[in-house]
Amino acid sequence: MKLALVSGLMASHAVEIQLERIEQYCEEAADCDIIVFGEAYLQGFDRLTWSYDRDKKRAVEQNSPVINRIQSIAQIYQLAISIGFFEKNDEKFFSSQLYIGATGDILSNYRRISQGWKDKNAGKQYQEGEDFEVFDYQGRRLVTAICGDLWHDNLLNRLTTLEYDICLWPVYIDYTPEEWQTAQHEYAEQTKRISKPIYLVNSYSTDKQEAYGGVYLFEKGQITPILPIGSHGIVKIEH
Repeated sequence: MKLALVSGLMASHAVEIQLERIEQYCEEAADCDIIVFGEAYLQGFDRLTWSYDRDKKRAVEQNSPVINRIQSIAQIYQLAISIGFFEKNDEKFFSSQLYIGATGDILSNYRRISQGWKDKNAGKQYQEGEDFEVFDYQGRRLVTAICGDLWHDNLLNRLTTLEYDICLWPVYIDYTPEEWQTAQHEYAEQTKRISKPIYLVNSYSTDKQEAYGGVYLFEKGQITPILPIGSHGIVKIEH
């Protein structure tokens, strides 16, 4: 399987710009099997206001025109797309990672199971998913963890019981390159119980310098910088 891991430019509150960027990145990654974007990449990590009446206009449903457009992009480039977004389902909101196959079909919709994505005063409409999801694609078994999911021992315990080949880890983290020199070792220590490769994919904020990009491989406590924090763009990995 050939992965395109995107430390993508993120313009908060501009979904139309993000859709254009998604298509541009997909065009560049058309020789790959799947392209992976970071946490909440579609709308921007700080898009929600924690007011239901406002956020119901900002989160999107799986059958929305926005998702339909991403499905069309997947079909055009014959490329599976993994995209982070704020999802509306009935009257509930989730931080989700949607997987769309190269034919435009939905392969998986993983909902973050840790609570760190939302404001502490968020109402009951803002919810978490129930468990990790493993799915098969192009001969590989994939599982997703979103940002803080790997910072809870009970969730790590669950992950260690699953059978999969690759863990994709879309995040939105705001370490500067200097701060990351220390923090990356904490990430490696936290994930060393996971025997399978974990690919961390962080976005790159252009509106406010809160996310500095970067793509990293964590495996058995070892760190491999694929695209160092402070950088943005696409890296292509054969796995």
